[in-house]
Amino acid sequence: MKQVITLLLFFCGALVARAASSSVYNVKEYGAKGDGRTVDSPAFNKAIDAAAAKGGGTVYVPAGEYACYSIRLASHVHVYLAQGARVVAAEPTGRQGYDAPEPNLYNGGENKFQDFGHSHWKNSLMWGIGLEDITISGPGIIDGKGLTREGPYGNGVGNKAIALKLCRNVTLRDITMLRCGHFALLATGVDNLNVLGVKIDTNRDGLDIDCCRNVRVADCTINTPWDDAIVLKASYGLGEFRDTENVTIANCLVSGYDRETMYGATWLRHETQAPDKGGVTGRIKLGTESSGGFKNIVIANCLFDRCRGLALETVDGGALEDVVVSGVTMRDIVNAPFFLRLGKRMRSPEGTKVGTMRRILISNVNVWNADSRYSSIISGVPGATIEDVTLSNVHIYHQGGFSADDGQRMPPENEAEYPEPWMFGVVPAKGFFVRHAKGVTLDGVHFHYAKADGRPLFVTDDVERFAVRNVTVDGQPYTYTAAPMRDVNQVTDLTLDSLNKARTARPIAGSSRKAGRPVLFLVGNSTMRTGTLGNGNNGQWGWGYYAPDYFDANRISVENHALGGTSSRTFYNRLWPDVLKGIRKGDWVIIELGHNDNGPYDSGRARASIPGTGRDSMRVVIKETGARETVYTYGEYIRRFVRETKARGARPILMGLTPRNAWTDKDSTIVTRYDQTFNRWQRQVAAEEQVPFIDLTDITARKYERFGKEKVKYMFYIDRIHTSAFGAKINAESAAEGIRAYKGLGLAAFLKPVATDRETGKSRKGDHPVIFTIGDSTVKNTDRDPEGMWGWGSVLDELFDTSKITVENQAMAGRSARTFLDEGRWDKVYAALRPGDYVLMQFGHNDAGEINTGKARAELPGTDDGSKVFLMEPTGKYQVIYTYGWYLRKFIRDAQEKGAIPVVLSYTPRNIWKEGQIERRRDTHARWAREVAEATGACFIDLNQISADKLQAEGQEAAKAYFNRDHTHSSLKGARQNAACVAEGIRAVDCGLKKYLLRP
Repeated sequence: MKQVITLLLFFCGALVARAASSSVYNVKEYGAKGDGRTVDSPAFNKAIDAAAAKGGGTVYVPAGEYACYSIRLASHVHVYLAQGARVVAAEPTGRQGYDAPEPNLYNGGENKFQDFGHSHWKNSLMWGIGLEDITISGPGIIDGKGLTREGPYGNGVGNKAIALKLCRNVTLRDITMLRCGHFALLATGVDNLNVLGVKIDTNRDGLDIDCCRNVRVADCTINTPWDDAIVLKASYGLGEFRDTENVTIANCLVSGYDRETMYGATWLRHETQAPDKGGVTGRIKLGTESSGGFKNIVIANCLFDRCRGLALETVDGGALEDVVVSGVTMRDIVNAPFFLRLGKRMRSPEGTKVGTMRRILISNVNVWNADSRYSSIISGVPGATIEDVTLSNVHIYHQGGFSADDGQRMPPENEAEYPEPWMFGVVPAKGFFVRHAKGVTLDGVHFHYAKADGRPLFVTDDVERFAVRNVTVDGQPYTYTAAPMRDVNQVTDLTLDSLNKARTARPIAGSSRKAGRPVLFLVGNSTMRTGTLGNGNNGQWGWGYYAPDYFDANRISVENHALGGTSSRTFYNRLWPDVLKGIRKGDWVIIELGHNDNGPYDSGRARASIPGTGRDSMRVVIKETGARETVYTYGEYIRRFVRETKARGARPILMGLTPRNAWTDKDSTIVTRYDQTFNRWQRQVAAEEQVPFIDLTDITARKYERFGKEKVKYMFYIDRIHTSAFGAKINAESAAEGIRAYKGLGLAAFLKPVATDRETGKSRKGDHPVIFTIGDSTVKNTDRDPEGMWGWGSVLDELFDTSKITVENQAMAGRSARTFLDEGRWDKVYAALRPGDYVLMQFGHNDAGEINTGKARAELPGTDDGSKVFLMEPTGKYQVIYTYGWYLRKFIRDAQEKGAIPVVLSYTPRNIWKEGQIERRRDTHARWAREVAEATGACFIDLNQISADKLQAEGQEAAKAYFNRDHTHSSLKGARQNAACVAEGIRAVDCGLKKYLLRP
């Protein structure tokens, strides 16, 4: 080893000062050629090893072009690139290349926790692991020409310019870095890192500072149009949750100009998007890898030029806390100027909890020419809120140009998506869209728009303590009013124009009281009582109509005081005073309001309450009437209901909203809850006031999820919020279940005992299946007198091995499919069904004729989903009547839901002959039965055809013996022949039932 003893006058000041006492190792003296062709990395590594062997020194790289593969850094070694020195990443060949990526046990397998680039360090142009006191400096250039940006990552392939792992006391100063592959610098677990005066113009990330502590990045110029310029991360690459903390980024310029045009000082703008299809990147970002967190971060006096805006993200479980951003200028920003995202992607080991984001201070920022699609976004996820964010002295010049219609959409949650502003689509606010946040303050924030923008300035969703002070729009003072909840239902509900009529239709409060017994008062909206009368004349029913069915009328009376279209605000102001007059000590009040707490505060229906549970209020003037009103939060109205009920000596119960026909997931398996809005606020008030809260949403939603999307459709009528009689009964049942299940709730004592059906299904032997037959008198008749009338269902068991399967005839004479359902007969069968059971259904004889008069048992003809509301003459009540096919479909899908096998049969032939031929039914109900079976995947047996063939073979005179008294009802002989025809049909179809038949 030859020691250079001559003072090198052209070294930088620090090197000159130390030259007399430091060892300097010139790479050319270790074999480097610097001709751009010879691979010089072996010489570099010899020089570094030599310096390290002597306890440290400076490896000097003079002017020249040095083609290199992996250069292995060492502790106490300073690599100095002189003016004119250019270290170029060589292209790998079949025989030569970069060091292989070392194994990493902490990437979750196939880069589950972080991508390949973050999981390996040795496959780099320069790398060091476990080192201390290292420096790379000088006016020279590191050129990553032969590095890959995306892969493939085969043997010998390098993808980083500089990679450091678990090092300390590291300095990069004054160097220039070009086209550096995946990262110009990947520093993972590096403590005391200084990056000073560095220029980077590259084709992916600039500085990736991952799980590092005590970092200073200053006076750097970084151009990265295809990825982030300076990005702090906290991956799981080290196999532990390690924060990136105590970081200062100051006096830096980040940009997204065309690659290498910053270095060339031409600043070209031809490239308009990064490979991720978003606009050019080039920003400062915290995230995306965020298993660990970010603490004590300062970003000061930086410039963002033609790039994306500031992004603060934690989506994998880390805590992002105590961040200060000040003195920043942004120009030509291609997405959100400010993007704060607390997400739930969770690329972390199993069991990691969702992260946190809090205490963010952004001040003295100027943004010019920002894309308005995404405005600025502060968004947590349900159950995880961003807290304590303050923006002050901020000017944002937006492009504008969006319409009021764009302000009507609500972005998807996309909890697990990769965080970028476009994940939400065009946001509904032209200034800030804030969701799932608490304690957001905008003080001295000023907005300017090149084109008019019709969206509201702010849109908040699940936000507490949103404070706005000294805000202007295009120079005009802006007075903030908390945005009301959105009318996601888009249903034109009843307004209070009919209030007088409603007063005559609703009961006088307390008028049902009997002998001093308590009254249960129901307070709600159209989901509890539809329309003014609540009589189902539009096919919609509220659950309050059916609630009395669950209570013992001899001990308590139930009064439904709900009114369609009311919100907590309008009910409290218009209807509650009259209800309150009838409430006495010992009464109960169920409050279920919230569906209508949306829309404008001061016009139209003017029924919105302020979102949340705070003590906020506002004075409004109703535009149409000039009336003045104070509007409170939703929680405050609920508090008032509760407190005023208690003051009367009565007991309030808060009940969650009924679920809509709305699904959270694309596969429609999860019903949307209100857990981040009304139900959450009710829980908070209930806890505060120490009253019961019953989550009616969840109880019913769980049933809907079991039913499936198709069945849930008919739980509603006309729209997706107002229930049919089916849905109303489900909600009433759920309310009773919730009351019964709430520990210690005294109201449960007034419920009727749960009815138990011990008859249906009682023939079951152990775990063996049961055949349930449903239908009319041709399936079940008197079935006693050998000379009387019989249904085939009563003799069907003669054909089966009853040690393996039993038969229960649940049919009923005189019933149509509709009346079989209306009378609750199907409900009993449905409740008794178990997986593997069979349901044989045969209707049609009684399914034509009068719909709402006389016997009133017919359905609408056909198989579609058509329906119509009828006033039923026998009962004086309104009822929705569906098609014949609809009722069959319900039976089939209900059976399939329970895991049973439905078998549809056409109805038995009648003893009607014409010109020697027995009547056959191939149209109307017989055809519809076949069509429904085929459409739903149920088995179909053409009993009409099979039985008619046998009767035809017997002849007209002999056929008489198979009927009794008329041309429809069977004798015992006829019933047995029909049963044999059913068995013949079973053998011919693949429904799994034939294995239980006795041998013929």
